[in-house]
Amino acid sequence: LFFFLMLRRPPRSTRKESSAASDVYKRQYLNRELIVLLETLGVKRETFVNIQNEYIKNCLKAASEDTSFRYIKQLNWVEYLWPLIFYATKLRPYNTDMQLVKHMVTVQVAKEVKNVRKKARVCIEKSCRLIGVCDELGVLEADEVFVQLMKYKNERILVLVGKVFVTRNPCLHPGDIRILNAVEMKEYSHLFNVIVFSSKGVRPAHNMMSSGDLDGDIYFICWDHRIFPKQEVSPSTAQVSKKSSANEYLHNNMRMVRDNIIDFFCNYFRSNYLGSISTLHLVHADKSHNGALSKECLELDRLHSTAVDFPKHGNNVSREEVNKYRVKEYPDFMERKEIDQYESKKALGIMFRSTKIIFDEAMEKYNEMSTNQVESVDKDLLIEGREKYLELAFEQYKEYAFTIRSLLKMYGVRTEAEILSGAIIKLDRIHRSKNREHEIKREVAYLIKDMIFKFDKQAPTLNSKERLQLASARYAIIYSTEPKIQEDVNSCIKECDMWKAYSYPWIISGKELVEIKTQRELASAWSM
Repeated sequence: LFFFLMLRRPPRSTRKESSAASDVYKRQYLNRELIVLLETLGVKRETFVNIQNEYIKNCLKAASEDTSFRYIKQLNWVEYLWPLIFYATKLRPYNTDMQLVKHMVTVQVAKEVKNVRKKARVCIEKSCRLIGVCDELGVLEADEVFVQLMKYKNERILVLVGKVFVTRNPCLHPGDIRILNAVEMKEYSHLFNVIVFSSKGVRPAHNMMSSGDLDGDIYFICWDHRIFPKQEVSPSTAQVSKKSSANEYLHNNMRMVRDNIIDFFCNYFRSNYLGSISTLHLVHADKSHNGALSKECLELDRLHSTAVDFPKHGNNVSREEVNKYRVKEYPDFMERKEIDQYESKKALGIMFRSTKIIFDEAMEKYNEMSTNQVESVDKDLLIEGREKYLELAFEQYKEYAFTIRSLLKMYGVRTEAEILSGAIIKLDRIHRSKNREHEIKREVAYLIKDMIFKFDKQAPTLNSKERLQLASARYAIIYSTEPKIQEDVNSCIKECDMWKAYSYPWIISGKELVEIKTQRELASAWSM
């Protein structure tokens, strides 16, 4: 691990070249912990409810027939979907129904609504997450930051000026939210999509946020004054830890034996109470009139800080310390059916109950989706010469459909639209771990890239015209109404226990299909 950390390339933040630091500027979301802290700091409950309702309204509007194709352009989807999205938004004939794209929009909306209800994950347009860097020139005052934003592959630049609040996840203490002044500095005009923290002051601002540092930590920045804290409290001192016995042991015993390593990991897994501590913090903040400033929450914040830093200092949290804060009933928004529940009067409870009807409707639309949808045919994509490539296209289709089907069965995903878009509504229990959806998305992208490379090697000598004909043959396999083709496809479906993979031509030959359609439209325009 240390070897790879040493080799990790530092993030770039110049206009010439992009990296992880400059790719993360996009709209961000509130979560339960942040809502609890903001409510404790004076933001009214009605404000959160109004923001949530506005966000859900926009999501549901996006699923309507008139705006769905405009909506999908805003989604953070993977590269292999862009030919399909471009066709659906720019080149699709008005009488052509793209059920595949509609299903992707439906699962995306269902996913967003589910996240709102289950996690209070509400989008805030005027927010971003940026990597933190130091003011090496010393031009910023103690309470100042510099933030210059630029959309990915877009030259539109926004420099934040004025009050912003900044925090870092995980945040359990109200003092983790800091109100700072964003200023414009010509000395840093070459930096974008990073937040520059001042190097002045008794304690650095970034360290006041859950003991953050500047070795790659990412910070949440918001300039939406609807949810601006009405007050600011002193930062927690629980995160500032002293030199521990673990560090002393490593200093005095340079040679680590196998038993030491085994004991360390066993101790870590036995005393990993981060999830329990975070859950109990939510419960006590909801029960107390003082919210996250209650005595129980402040003590849980201290335990959380110790548990987070256990790999660094070796100090763990005991079960007895956590059990002191166990409760017999939970707020209704946590949906703990095995434990007694009560109706929460705080913002999270009101937000949770207000989404029940909308959530049920979104899930109903998702459940009504059929894998045997009927797609319209765009005859412009059926060009002459495709017939000689039908056999090759059919063999490649069987491999593609088998791969997608295997992914669906492996992860317990229901539809093709989910596995391709990454908006997965439900996973098998074994795959419901944190960030598993992102891993699945990367795995799908890798398999698709590998298939495209493999299929290209099967026809290496094709010229540009012949590649368009092969793409048309792939399209015909799925969308053509020719009886012989449909008979072969239906036979393959029964034989391999598969369904018709409507994404096949768009994923494998999307660029060529867009080229065919563009050429046809240009030819039609010239003939008029």
